[in-house]
Amino acid sequence: ISSMSTVVSPLSPAGEAPVELVLGPAIGEVVVVLSDAFAGSGHWAEHLPLPSSVPFLVRDGGESGRVCLESHTDSEGRCRLGREARLYVGRAYVLEVQRSNLLEASSVAFRVAKGEQTVELAIRRAEGPAFAAFKMLRAETLHWSEPLPLPGRFSYRVVHKSTLTVAIEGEVTD
Repeated sequence: ISSMSTVVSPLSPAGEAPVELVLGPAIGEVVVVLSDAFAGSGHWAEHLPLPSSVPFLVRDGGESGRVCLESHTDSEGRCRLGREARLYVGRAYVLEVQRSNLLEASSVAFRVAKGEQTVELAIRRAEGPAFAAFKMLRAETLHWSEPLPLPGRFSYRVVHKSTLTVAIEGEVTD
């Protein structure tokens, strides 16, 4: 319990001043930390940095609770929610990152403790199907090799543009 406001009445004839304290729940301080769900998994994306400034929300009470706070992390995947966030000690909340083009939806429930606490949420990069169409390098040109078919069997690999990490390898067969 913390003091939310204090009301002091004028002095009585006896020189006494009654003090009225209006009490409310204590407010906690929460540090949100996003971590990579792929870290240490051997997944090809485990070495990709998390997106900077990830938006998140905090729901009061549970996954279907009302949104009581919306914010975003810094470039390190962190955000300090101080007293102004009004997260009350002893109350249950849900920290949620919604699905986007970059990330899968993810959430974690937590109960606010006295003082400062860290709430960690493991997030995953969004994945989806990819389709490849292979054609000869000189297809649709006037080069002599244009009418030649692709080899009946060949290997391929998909490499991430910036990290040069191999995302997938495979082989095309007849």
